[in-house]
Amino acid sequence: MYGEYFNSNRRIPEEEYENIEPGTPIVLSNPSWGAFRQFAIFVNTETIVYQKYIKLEDGRDAYQIQVMSLENFTNYGENVLFEYKPSFEYATDTVVDNALSFVDDNIYLGLRSVVGDDFVLECLVGTEEFPYVLHSMNIGYHLSEERRKLVKYQHHAITIEGGWVIHFASTDQSDKPVITLQKNAKLHNPCLVTHDNESLPSRLDARNRAMLGLMGIVQFHNYNLVTNNCEHFANWCKTGKHKSKQVYKAIGSTAWLALSLITKRPNALVAKMIKDYLF
Repeated sequence: MYGEYFNSNRRIPEEEYENIEPGTPIVLSNPSWGAFRQFAIFVNTETIVYQKYIKLEDGRDAYQIQVMSLENFTNYGENVLFEYKPSFEYATDTVVDNALSFVDDNIYLGLRSVVGDDFVLECLVGTEEFPYVLHSMNIGYHLSEERRKLVKYQHHAITIEGGWVIHFASTDQSDKPVITLQKNAKLHNPCLVTHDNESLPSRLDARNRAMLGLMGIVQFHNYNLVTNNCEHFANWCKTGKHKSKQVYKAIGSTAWLALSLITKRPNALVAKMIKDYLF
């Protein structure tokens, strides 16, 4: 999986491509892609199996299992190929069989990982074990930590595998959106924020939405302390709804109504008030 890949990987020099063992999980990287990586299973030099994320014209998420040669797979400019080294044992011959069993021409509806790492994991552990392994990874939980500038406030993040979280913030110089990957250990005494649905499928959706944000596939627009902050992002990942309880509590519905009566842009005014006087 994506987070664990950053914990353990090995760059594969081009001269070693012919010696890659069938069933090896591989990851393609390119400097121009930013955070994006493409996960795949190596079968042989003519057969690389991977999961492609598709956004349909009607906005629905979909995916397809595709096959191409290693030459075509790595033919993207300044590409770099890595071996993903999971923390568990796996049988490479079984991985090959699993990967090939998924190959067909169908496009399937559903929110799968934009980088295809969930497909690779399913090939590594098998379909029956897949949900149990995912559950052990503690993915898709909503965490918050208390921070303080002039006043206390809560910062929010979504957990992914390997001890990493994805969170949303602004830079010090601008309100440009910055969705980043960070080690969970850097959060100070984080608390779990519970939602109505904490089932594994729901948490996997939350994790995969966070990945869409991290990759820039879903644009989360400019950071705004009132209308588009880290809690909005975390709640969107968890529920698909864009909301922030702490903003509502800080401002109060009465104050918001009053501001809406005196200005046509209450969001902008309140954002400036909070930024100037609270943070």
